[in-house]
Amino acid sequence: MSFHGISPSVLVISLEWTALSEGLRAAIVRELGPKGSKDTHSTREDGSLAVGGPKINRWNSYPIDTREVGEILDGVEAKTVALLKRMANNFDPHMQRCWVSWPEAKAVTGSRNYDHFARGRLGGLHKRIRSVTGDKKAILLWSFEEGEEGYDWKWDEKANDYTEGTGFLDGPAALALRDYFGMR
Repeated sequence: MSFHGISPSVLVISLEWTALSEGLRAAIVRELGPKGSKDTHSTREDGSLAVGGPKINRWNSYPIDTREVGEILDGVEAKTVALLKRMANNFDPHMQRCWVSWPEAKAVTGSRNYDHFARGRLGGLHKRIRSVTGDKKAILLWSFEEGEEGYDWKWDEKANDYTEGTGFLDGPAALALRDYFGMR
């Protein structure tokens, strides 16, 4: 199959990504790839969507819409909602991602250390998104892995905890989160 002699595998579709409704963005992303977005699309510097084009940015957070954000937040504790609201306030429009530093996350959630946070708040949040979306691998919050550009986690042996680090939420999920909190 081809489109005017162009194979679909090389066809690049350009859309004004931010102009689409957030529900339509999430639906498009879900249809494009088995993990929601990782392998088949990217956003260009101008915010348009490139399908089958070169990757500039991949989204790691599961693509959810504003309704799903509400469903997720209805099933988590107030401190988790406060954390996500803090993240929505920290928004990088160029990268289409929200972020929170580990010291901020720890203070907002009252977590004793990263292990307490990961087993409690983070685990509960990911369990909730999986319940709402039906996808057993869905995640919202992520960070760069050790060795990747952008990795900024610092371990303190004495404290037996991280002293620095950044968590992210990106793509349609970030935009939906901001919509939910009225930040668009």
